Amino acid sequence: MRSLLIPLLLAALAGAAACGGARKRGVVDPDFACKDRRIEYVETGGMMYAEEGVRLRCDGDVPSIERYFTKKDGQEHKQDGTLAAGAWDRAWQEFDSAGWRNLSDCSNPKAGDRDPVHTFEVSNGTITRTFMCPGATLPFPYEALRNAIDAVAAELPLDRGAGNPGE
Repeated sequence: MRSLLIPLLLAALAGAAACGGARKRGVVDPDFACKDRRIEYVETGGMMYAEEGVRLRCDGDVPSIERYFTKKDGQEHKQDGTLAAGAWDRAWQEFDSAGWRNLSDCSNPKAGDRDPVHTFEVSNGTITRTFMCPGATLPFPYEALRNAIDAVAAELPLDRGAGNPGE
């Protein structure tokens, strides 16, 4: 009996060490509740792309992200994946702290006629707000909101075979 327990214990310890206690992408976090929240921004008329955007949403209570690009020649590219619940909550916290419920279209005196326009859409499942802000550089808090989403999008793994926009 003792000879059977030792290999089982060693296998269990090896499995726990390999996981390192870290949460993996796509694994349901029992402490995370999406509550029908979603965040999106789209930039149109940018220097590199006709349109590019990032969407944070949930499939049930599994947070996901989609990043997409439309080149000026009309060619479309998309990356998507699941997110760690903590990454989703950090982005949501940035929007909550910025008071997204009270934001409206911004007037950006530094925006030029050829600068891109950023459109944000945020929903908590009950309230949905859409607001726009022109400019390559956005005023506070719009720049912080774009940066929060871009930071999460940077967690998407690069798959060179999937037609990434950088190719």
